[in-house]
Amino acid sequence: MLVLSLKNIILKKDFSPVKMGMTENKVTKLLGKPSKNNRHDDGYGLVMINYGGYEFAFFNDELWLFQNDGLSVGCLEFENKHFKIDTWIFGEKSIYLDDFLNELKKENVKYSINHIDNGEYILVTLSNNMGIEFDKNQRLFAIRYK
Repeated sequence: MLVLSLKNIILKKDFSPVKMGMTENKVTKLLGKPSKNNRHDDGYGLVMINYGGYEFAFFNDELWLFQNDGLSVGCLEFENKHFKIDTWIFGEKSIYLDDFLNELKKENVKYSINHIDNGEYILVTLSNNMGIEFDKNQRLFAIRYK
């Protein structure tokens, strides 16, 4: 079984063996086919497949976005018969901005902080351009990689 590590995904933009630019067919061979309700094709070249809260977006059959924007409702953990997510520091508890920034400091990761959507969200952008969003209560909300 493959294990995708959130630590590697966030800090190194590495979710090997999945790579940006892969086709949907290659990704689903590695991760398994999502159920019918977890695949959306807009008919204009955009296809989204979803494993738990983890979304893989393909444009013209090339992987170009990985995200999870359901973290505030507990969509961190996922496992099927092909792969599982190692949740790193996140575990089963809510992660707050200060906890995350302390972890980044331990790992010597540079970052910037911006308030977006009129202060509704706090965006932590890592030096590798990975985006981590927190809600206005400073609770982890989303992970975005593109």
